[in-house]
Amino acid sequence: MKSAKCAAVSRAEFCENKEIEHFRDLRKNGNALDVWLEPLDWVTPDQRKEITKLQQRNSLKVVATLAVVASLWCAPPLQAQEPAGGLTWSKDPASHCEFVSPVSLTSGPTYWTGACPGNKASGPGMLRRRDGDRAGPAFYGEMQAGVPVIGVIDNEGYRVGGFKDGDIGGDAELEPQVRLDAFRAAAKAAREVSGLYAKQGNAASSRHYETIAQQLDMQIE
Repeated sequence: MKSAKCAAVSRAEFCENKEIEHFRDLRKNGNALDVWLEPLDWVTPDQRKEITKLQQRNSLKVVATLAVVASLWCAPPLQAQEPAGGLTWSKDPASHCEFVSPVSLTSGPTYWTGACPGNKASGPGMLRRRDGDRAGPAFYGEMQAGVPVIGVIDNEGYRVGGFKDGDIGGDAELEPQVRLDAFRAAAKAAREVSGLYAKQGNAASSRHYETIAQQLDMQIE
């Protein structure tokens, strides 16, 4: 025979088992609500006010009040939600291909040169900032479903590494293997861009990006 007084139960046990045997016993006890709610160290001030209102309604049954308390107890705490996984998406002004641009490229019109399956920049290629006819910094590397994976940002110097916290090369100390992998990915991307320009009949641009690929290769040796 169970005691009329509710046995102690942790929040995790209560929420996992979702049993109501404690409530059945408490209904037989006139002080059930006070016993069950003491102490209320897990109840927020707003929840405490709501429970107090329910206690003051004489027509409300104790078990109904406890049901409200249980729902408050088991409800997960509210947390701030990051917008779209915390990533800011951009579009190529010409092709409308979508991608996440590394912070170090700076904000402004950014163009993708490479494959775009499903309207998301993917595979080896280049993200290039442009302001009118003036070329800005560039990212050479690997993209996956619009998100940078690894590579190099060329902006009067190299920023090297994997994509983390919205940017390339955010680690304070870069592992040697990651550095090598990043430059290899960048050189491959530059050659991909060179090949695309060659197919378009733009020999000058093709030679330019082949030269960049060779410069990136030199960082591996």
